[in-house]
Amino acid sequence: MEADPENVEFWISLAMNLMREGKIAEGIELLRKAVEAEPCNVDARSKLLWHLHYLTDIDPAQMLEEHKKWGRIHTPISLAKTEHDNAPVPDRRLRIGYISPDFRMQSAAFNFDAFLSGRNRQAVEVYGYGNVARPDKFTEHFKKSFDHYRNIRGVDDKKVAKIIARDKIDILVEIGGYVSDNCLHVLAYKPAPIQVDYGGINTTGMEQVDYRLTDVILDPVHLHKYYVEESVCLPTGLFCYRPSPFAGSIAPLPAIKNGYITFASFNNNLKMSPYIMGVWAEVLKAVENSRLVLKFGAAGDEKVKQRYYNMFEKLQISPDRIDIHGWVGPAEHIKMYDEVDIMLDTYPFNGCITTLEGLWKGVPIISLV
Repeated sequence: MEADPENVEFWISLAMNLMREGKIAEGIELLRKAVEAEPCNVDARSKLLWHLHYLTDIDPAQMLEEHKKWGRIHTPISLAKTEHDNAPVPDRRLRIGYISPDFRMQSAAFNFDAFLSGRNRQAVEVYGYGNVARPDKFTEHFKKSFDHYRNIRGVDDKKVAKIIARDKIDILVEIGGYVSDNCLHVLAYKPAPIQVDYGGINTTGMEQVDYRLTDVILDPVHLHKYYVEESVCLPTGLFCYRPSPFAGSIAPLPAIKNGYITFASFNNNLKMSPYIMGVWAEVLKAVENSRLVLKFGAAGDEKVKQRYYNMFEKLQISPDRIDIHGWVGPAEHIKMYDEVDIMLDTYPFNGCITTLEGLWKGVPIISLV
């Protein structure tokens, strides 16, 4: 940035690294600067929308306006197809299309896999549209799970929309909202008569998206006004958790052998706001001899790890009561729950699959709603 101070791509790159280091507010300010400099930079605005959720003081009305602005600038309603020739036959199988960059080995994919495999095959025919950057064995599993699968990686958004329209999809479901490599621009063309958001952490801000799947715990009714889409609350909850193949059985309570309570959070460190770290520090002070175990990818960097030890020291918690681990493989990750008595949730961006993993392993969690 010093060498080329007007290069907005450098601003975005530095912003992301600041946030991975735990400097959320600084990173977001830099993303705001990038958006102000280049209002049509879709990457900068998408990253800003996603990372606003890590701030403790964000106003929901302001969040809604930021998302609607993204929709107006990048996916104007004028792009949308207004007529569809899907056969209006009430008793035929519906064609459902799922479009995502995450048909691969990652935590949210386990949730979607259970959702997909539990479908009523007599009622629906399912198509997968995968924008997967690094396909793996789980991608191959998904390909076989769909009735039809299309690899759309590297295909122009407008062309993808034409493929979906040609497949005569009745309901197009995008997964994850503003995740990296998302396919929201495809939905801008409204290739299906009904379009749905599944698993997005906020509104898409797009008039082209008709509904969002949620539940009354994630989204109490009084918050529905902060979404462009109509909220559809699934009666038994949004998530279809299927445990990891490495899950194993529930271990004995670690406190019995250790003689002290072990708290933990295995969420990524972007979710570890200064506010919630302050709350965790108070918990550790209140529970004598207790320890806290953290695990997040950025902790593979020793300087990042040391920064968190220093932050706890400022909160009057000795570093020798904190264990910080970097990335580990799926089997080792699940096994770490065997050494935990109580999980502590993050705030304001709560845990999701991480929470469900802990509960499956018999570890209760304390959450701030």
